[in-house]
Amino acid sequence: MFAYFIAGAVSGICLASFFLGKELYRISKKNDVQKKEIERLMVLYHKIKASWSYEER
Repeated sequence: MFAYFIAGAVSGICLASFFLGKELYRISKKNDVQKKEIERLMVLYHKIKASWSYEER
């Protein structure tokens, strides 16, 4: 009886760890994509700002 409890607890912990890791990986990838998008927007912003500075002269 005690062995069944231990087996269930271990399998439950493994399953929970799997889903937790899966969710953390998804959040990590989403964060990386957002970071790259922000970097691209900053480059575009600086290019637009530079072109406006050039036109004002």
